[in-house]
Amino acid sequence: MATSEVIVRSHNILVDTDRGEPSSTAVKGDKFELDLNSEGIHLDEGQYLRLTLNNFEMYKTWTNVNDNNRLTQLFFGKDVGDPAVTEYSKVALNLDPKNYEFVNDIAVEFSNKFKAAVDYKYGCTGVISALTPDSTAGINGTTDNIISFVYTAPLGSAIDLTEIYGRCPEGVGDAYALLGCNRGRDTDPDNTKSYDITITTNTASSLVLTVSMYYPAQRSTTSSIYLRTSLNTSASETASLNDPNTPANKSQVIQSNIWAKIPVNSEFCVFNSSTGREYFVDVQQKYLSHFRLFLTDEHNRPIGRRPTDTQANTPNYFYKSLTPSLPANNQSTLGNLNFSCVIRVDIIQQSHPNQAFTNPFVNPTMARQSGLLLNPSQPPI
Repeated sequence: MATSEVIVRSHNILVDTDRGEPSSTAVKGDKFELDLNSEGIHLDEGQYLRLTLNNFEMYKTWTNVNDNNRLTQLFFGKDVGDPAVTEYSKVALNLDPKNYEFVNDIAVEFSNKFKAAVDYKYGCTGVISALTPDSTAGINGTTDNIISFVYTAPLGSAIDLTEIYGRCPEGVGDAYALLGCNRGRDTDPDNTKSYDITITTNTASSLVLTVSMYYPAQRSTTSSIYLRTSLNTSASETASLNDPNTPANKSQVIQSNIWAKIPVNSEFCVFNSSTGREYFVDVQQKYLSHFRLFLTDEHNRPIGRRPTDTQANTPNYFYKSLTPSLPANNQSTLGNLNFSCVIRVDIIQQSHPNQAFTNPFVNPTMARQSGLLLNPSQPPI
């Protein structure tokens, strides 16, 4: 049965998550609770609430390369000279969290970290050569943006290197997308490679390793952030937008708490509604006293920090926690990680075709005084 809707009252809620004294330790600049107790919204019979996001603004105060896309691993082969060694030795090969202007800058950073890991492992001093893309290739230059390089080190004696594997596990972030290689699954064995490392030369006098990615690299991995809410959005999302690690079935569609998708630019994250119908939430409860708003990236992770860092108030918390001299963990509480938005509140009266909006009209004239109209064209009897 068809229904009709009439907006009976509207007003705006202007939200700023900066400043003020937080109502609880859980309230942060990117995880905010709106307390409407003094401005609670009451609904009458046959009414429901529609909340529409009209505007969203936020400074981009986190780095393009961060704790959610900078973590990689390097596995050296088992020690064939010692039968007691049965495991691959793992080394963390993590990029420094910062903005990189060109893909060449990321290639230089990754190759330097690779060199440092191999140098330390075998006590040598290697040199990086044949690095691509080179420094002359800008973001619009003539290049395929595929990272590759050659590591060469002089050796004083033979080393026991027969296997070396580079891995970018999906469970620790999106480095595979940043570098342009295959993602690794958490269940993959240690010798599953994400990119090619070829032992070109391995003699008593020299070691030469050729490293090649498979696909074009990129300077960032987050093109949008997601505004989520504790309200029932009645929306749906694919599982990949909900699971911070590896979704069991990325084609599966599940119920979503996403309210809006906000594009990320170089300095700002801005959304302005053009139709007033892009992002809205219909609320059926009769009284709304509070609801939560919080921001995540495309995989339902806090912006710029690992989901396992539950006490992280600052992007790159993992990196900072390993370097005690770095600033405190207060960016979303005392710092500049916050947002502002405008939410339009519409109270909508809903009715069915046989339901009137007003009470029926009562004729004040007594029936015996009004007569009986038998024929439209004749006066009453």
